[in-house]
Amino acid sequence: MSQSSERIARQRSERRVSVRLPLRVKGRDSRGFSFEEDTASENVCRSGAAFRTRFDVGHRLGIANPHSYTVLYAEARRQRF
Repeated sequence: MSQSSERIARQRSERRVSVRLPLRVKGRDSRGFSFEEDTASENVCRSGAAFRTRFDVGHRLGIANPHSYTVLYAEARRQRF
């Protein structure tokens, strides 16, 4: 774990669990272009999930399990490692 990810982990109030779940992410990148990408979670907690994407995401994302029709909308917070 890098120094920055260790610092961020200490700041969290919820316990994160390492789990790899399939995700489909939809949104607009920081330039306003729409994108859709299949990826997977790296870890989850009750109020969020961390995942990697190749896009520089904007502020609002739709996140779904690709095997269901339920889409959750979330405010994005970027972290760079």
